[in-house]
Amino acid sequence: MIVASIFGGLGNQMFQYAAGFALADRLKTHLILDLSAFKCRRVPRKYDLDRLFCVRSEVASDSSLKEFLGWRKNKLAMRVFRRPFFTFFRGKKIVVEPHFHYWKNFVDLLDDVYLLGYWQSEKYFSNVKSLLRKEFEYCLAMPLVNEKIATQMNAVNSVSVHVRRGDYVTSKAVHRMHGVCSLGYYIDSINYISERVTNPVFYFFSDDIEWARNNIGIRQRHLFIDYNYGENSYNDMRLMALCKHNIIANSSFSWWGAWLNINKEKIVIAPKRWFCDSRINTDDVCPESWIRL
Repeated sequence: MIVASIFGGLGNQMFQYAAGFALADRLKTHLILDLSAFKCRRVPRKYDLDRLFCVRSEVASDSSLKEFLGWRKNKLAMRVFRRPFFTFFRGKKIVVEPHFHYWKNFVDLLDDVYLLGYWQSEKYFSNVKSLLRKEFEYCLAMPLVNEKIATQMNAVNSVSVHVRRGDYVTSKAVHRMHGVCSLGYYIDSINYISERVTNPVFYFFSDDIEWARNNIGIRQRHLFIDYNYGENSYNDMRLMALCKHNIIANSSFSWWGAWLNINKEKIVIAPKRWFCDSRINTDDVCPESWIRL
């Protein structure tokens, strides 16, 4: 049995699920999800995978987690175990992601482990791409307004542009960690696509669409998608994946929109700077075929 700790927003949840799914598939065992992180009232996120996708993994009960982890099934203990100094106390069952870039020892893990981390690299699940795409097939009908846009996207050389702001701007702590992509990045990315794609049409997605509308100057044909909010915001990711090409932000949300794009000729542009802290190695955050600007 593989137990994956699921936390954070939708993009993070998908990475954590993908890593656990790939490991469970290799070991021919079951994947169980620990959703206890969402029980905290201070956590603004909620678990969304089973609402949106055709994921088949079970959710662990408190009793089964306590049986699996023993005394280590404790909120304080889990926070402490993240720190390198306490590696010895984790035991063999708890596996904590040691750093942001791909961890090569992941392929050597054996059964009966608890995965704690973000696991934000395709390298963790590159061997199960086709299976994972089936797991991430949407189980909800697409709203009519999005169906119309999807049909339009299919008829042109559509390019998604994701502008991530939200807590990247409003939270000082999050802003210090992530920052935001510059206007220069978007202008350079749009020009890069325009030089290589005939008559591109750019579709803008953002959690602050008015900012994008008022600040990103663009001469090419374009459209701002401004109606997927709240519980329906996942439809932005859904539409991104239906575009022919993608310009993503330093965001796991648009990362998955680009990764789920099945166009074999797609151009995906991602920012070189994923975090403000240049000491964090982000070499593995994007597939090698993607362009970093």
